[in-house]
Amino acid sequence: MTKLQESLYNKAIIDIQKFCKKNRIKMPKVCIADVTSKRHKRWCGYYAWGGDTITVIPKTCIPPAKTPGWSWHYPRYFNDLSVYGVICHEFGHYLHFKKLHKYDKVDQPDFDREKPLSNYEYNYIEAIAEMIKLFIVNPDLLRRANPERYRFMTEICKLKPITTQTWKNRLGKNIHPRYVAQCKKRIEATERKLAKSNSV
Repeated sequence: MTKLQESLYNKAIIDIQKFCKKNRIKMPKVCIADVTSKRHKRWCGYYAWGGDTITVIPKTCIPPAKTPGWSWHYPRYFNDLSVYGVICHEFGHYLHFKKLHKYDKVDQPDFDREKPLSNYEYNYIEAIAEMIKLFIVNPDLLRRANPERYRFMTEICKLKPITTQTWKNRLGKNIHPRYVAQCKKRIEATERKLAKSNSV
């Protein structure tokens, strides 16, 4: 791993440990892997359903984009395929199996009523993992942009966020203004939609 990847790896482990401790969840084992097969060539990480291990493949992870343009991946933002985001996403699969799987048939969030969190929501399973990821890394952003999913995490699943920081502070001081602008745009669109539905 590069020094940046190592730093992101450590931050992810710290955040997941805090989350597990606060919510009394067993911390999974986190493995670092090389690209060892054709199957894993395009993957940044994986979780074997039912297991206690999540895996990250740093070689295929995307570095954070300091200036968004072609890439909009950044830690604690909606899209994040950096080492940090991948570990937190794979933990989302782990938590889904260990704790949230019982809600798959009932009480599941109505994903169709809200905009997808990222461009990685290929299906319901990935949508759950992305929801859990953002709830861990930037809960205020999830609450403001996708309140139905935030309510599902807190009221139905009875999970507690690890921070009360505002979404902007959680993104950090060095965040590019374009990321902030996109977050504001998403939040304002959600607020308008909620206001419209409440007035009907």
